[in-house]
Amino acid sequence: MDGERRRAALDLTAVVGCGAVALWSPVVALLAALAVGSVARRARGDGWTTGRPVEPWHLVTGIAVGGVALGLGLVAADPMVTAGTGRSVEWSQVTAVRGQLGSAIVLGLLVTAQAVAFELVLRRWLLDATRAATKPAVAIAVTAVAEGWLVGGSLGARAGAIVTGIACGWLYVASGGRLATSIAARVTFELGVVAVVWLRLV
Repeated sequence: MDGERRRAALDLTAVVGCGAVALWSPVVALLAALAVGSVARRARGDGWTTGRPVEPWHLVTGIAVGGVALGLGLVAADPMVTAGTGRSVEWSQVTAVRGQLGSAIVLGLLVTAQAVAFELVLRRWLLDATRAATKPAVAIAVTAVAEGWLVGGSLGARAGAIVTGIACGWLYVASGGRLATSIAARVTFELGVVAVVWLRLV
C-alpha cells in the first residue's frame, strides 16, 4: 500500500505540475500531461488500454448521462447563472461556429480529441493510480480537483471542470474502469454544446 501511495502521489504531483502550464496554455498542459502519463504507465508495464470488454450499455449509459447533463445545463444552469450574476453562461469561447457548419465540424473534432485526452489522463492514469491507494470516492474527488486545476481559465470554468470530473469519475468507477462510458458522456456533452452554439440556440 505504501508503494501505491507513493506512486499515486508522484502521479498527482506530475499532473499538478502540468496544470501550472495551463495558466499559459491549457492545450499545452493537457498534451504535457498526456505525454507524462504515457511514460509513467509504460514504465510500470501498462498501456492506455486494459482489454476489458465494452458492452453496448456502457456507451448508452454514457450518452444518456451526457445528454441529460447538457439538457440540465440549458434549462437550469443558464437561467440560474443569469439571475445570480446578470451574465449568461459562456457555452463556447469560439463564437465563429455560429451558423458555420464547417467551423462547427472542425471544432467538434477538436473537442472530441480533447475529451479523449482528458479521460486518458484523469481517469485511466490518475484515477487508476489513486484508486489503488485509497477509497474510490476519495480518488474521484482528488482527480476531479486535479481536472479543475488542469483546465485553466476562470474560476467558473474550473468549478465546472470539477463537477465534470466527479461525474466522469463516477461513471468510470461504476462501469468497472471502462473509459468508453466516461468518454461517451463527455463527448456527447461537448458535441451538444457545439451543436447548440452552431444552431444559435444560446
